[in-house]
Amino acid sequence: MEDNKNIKKNIVSEDLPRRPDGKIDIEKISLGKSKRNNDIVPDDLFDKYYRELPDKVENASGSWRTVSTGGKIKIFGADPVADLEIQRAGANAVNAAKAQQRTFKEVIEEMLVNPASDKAIEELELRPDATNLDMIIAAALKQANKGNVKAMDFLRDTIGQKPTENINATVESITPEDKALLDRVAARLKNDNS
Repeated sequence: MEDNKNIKKNIVSEDLPRRPDGKIDIEKISLGKSKRNNDIVPDDLFDKYYRELPDKVENASGSWRTVSTGGKIKIFGADPVADLEIQRAGANAVNAAKAQQRTFKEVIEEMLVNPASDKAIEELELRPDATNLDMIIAAALKQANKGNVKAMDFLRDTIGQKPTENINATVESITPEDKALLDRVAARLKNDNS
């Protein structure tokens, strides 16, 4: 087996064995199987041809493996120090991307304070320094004046005068014990609020 490994390590790239369909003949360059049952090829061949190698082929140093998309992925566990550095770099990249993301609320608040368009200022008869928020309120008022109930509800709710809704539900599968418990809770709440 040792002679076979030396022969395979000395393969020149031009002599790389190929099947009739032009793909690399992995069996002829494989150094054996890894503990994950993947074919192992010399590092130099892996580095040069990983895009052409079949899926799940590892390099001889056990640090990289091919994937079906023609790329390669780091095999974790081969080098704990390097693995930790890669994990930290990935976590830092994710955290940096999250820090740059803005929420819907932030974007909307920013857009609401931007100046309204000249056309909106003219059509809605707004002051010259009106913002998009001023434009939205003026448009809702204009619609409410025309009898648009949804615009009226929007304005009422926005100023905090939305009516509260009381929901009375009946449950048919309630037991007498459940009813007694609910009555005790209601009585306690009534005494707490008094």
